[in-house]
Amino acid sequence: MVTTAETPRLMERDELILREHLGRFRITTIEALQQVYWHDRTADAVKKWSQRMRAGEYLRCGDLGNGHQFFFPTQKTTTLAGLSRRFAKPPKGYDLARFYGVLSFCCLGPTRYEKISSIEFHQRFGQLCSKSLDQSLYYADTDFQNDRVPRQNRIGYLLVDAGSRVRQVLTRFQDTISKRLRVPLWHQWIERDRFIVTVVTADPDKARRLRDALAAIRQPVLYRVEVRLDIRDVIPLEVEHAAQRQDNS
Repeated sequence: MVTTAETPRLMERDELILREHLGRFRITTIEALQQVYWHDRTADAVKKWSQRMRAGEYLRCGDLGNGHQFFFPTQKTTTLAGLSRRFAKPPKGYDLARFYGVLSFCCLGPTRYEKISSIEFHQRFGQLCSKSLDQSLYYADTDFQNDRVPRQNRIGYLLVDAGSRVRQVLTRFQDTISKRLRVPLWHQWIERDRFIVTVVTADPDKARRLRDALAAIRQPVLYRVEVRLDIRDVIPLEVEHAAQRQDNS
């Protein structure tokens, strides 16, 4: 990260968070930062850091809707860290719920996962890149196993349910798979069980229905359905209520 005479000097950890952590997740929280960078310190230490970053105009904050704040980079930070300028736009609604769902799954659950940014995916798996495929939601899956496949390193793709109907989630799931099956190299990775789709939802009952629906369809790809209860508070209420009405109709 490049600094100028007008920019206060940043510590190594500051640069890691601003460039790599926010480059992967777009947003972060006190809880996520503590888990990843301050696991041996109290939340107060993270709050002091966030105050320093906000005072230096490196971070802005927004409301998650559950009494907690989230942080996202300023234009100053996107310039210094080489991030897209759109990262400085405050996320809201569906985008905020999706970003938070990815952050929660990777950083706030019982297992930590490495999120892979679009740039990192292009650098590490350039042969799998395609203009028709989203490259912003990959992660390194290291712990999935079942009675057919052992635990091994796989490319994971995250589908965050931000209050959609079950049918809509299933449609997105099938679309994610079908687009990749049309790419020969992706087809090989899927056949060799080196790719997994992870659906993340806030609703345990919806997770059960999704598992039942996916099990009833012969899937050519590995999948898992995970529940992160904390996402529920971030989903716009009107979206969640509309989906519940339609699922129950």
